[in-house]
Amino acid sequence: AYAKAARRRGVTISEGCSVTDIELRNGRVAGLKTTNGDLAVDTVVVCCGLWSRRLLSKLGLLLPQWGCEHFYVIARTNKRLDRSTPSFVSPDAAVYGREEVGDLLFGCFDDNAITLTGPHGAPPDDFSFSLLDDNWNQFAPYAEQAAWLFPSLQTAEIRRFVNGPETFTPDGEPLLGAYGNIEGLHVASAMNSGGVTYSALAGHVITDAILESPTPKFDPAPYAPDRFATRACDEVWLREAVSQAPSSHYRSLYD
Repeated sequence: AYAKAARRRGVTISEGCSVTDIELRNGRVAGLKTTNGDLAVDTVVVCCGLWSRRLLSKLGLLLPQWGCEHFYVIARTNKRLDRSTPSFVSPDAAVYGREEVGDLLFGCFDDNAITLTGPHGAPPDDFSFSLLDDNWNQFAPYAEQAAWLFPSLQTAEIRRFVNGPETFTPDGEPLLGAYGNIEGLHVASAMNSGGVTYSALAGHVITDAILESPTPKFDPAPYAPDRFATRACDEVWLREAVSQAPSSHYRSLYD
């Protein structure tokens, strides 16, 4: 619907068209400013991932999220893996993995994750389809744990190291729902590297919020974007808390 409305106003919504600002009028969403022109809208869902905090900061709103380095490797063992090989999670070792076209993909949810240094915890705007540098110093302890679990990894060829930034929150839960006491403004961001897992929840919470459903399918309170109140403005606290978020779900199993 927005794409059709945009075409009527001479705005082309396509890959490479960036939203540069959200226009407000009388305390509610009134439009979007994009690199292809302006668009009148009355409801916006900010789902920019790593860039959500940066975009909303132009409205004086700071989301409680920050980007971290997050990595996995793809290893080729002597014996190719069958597609029916089960995925695995080892909470005590903080590693996970699955078959990947005959190879073994394994990664970690590390303690003291490395937070990004860019403004508002995001990489540059043109970062799409890019990766961060390899970081074996951070990943090595978890690779050793994986090799202990699967001895074949001790001699496996490492075919690729993938270090891609992910957005986390201090409590490891996403940010879903209305934000900033601005009518028509909603957020679906910070999926904590679990986007597919959270997809059904996110869809229901956002839909119920927009429609102001009196009987939401899920309790929205645990995911409210404003649940950290003013602490979201404390960048030092936020980065320290987010650094511990990736491994928090695993650690909680033993607390």
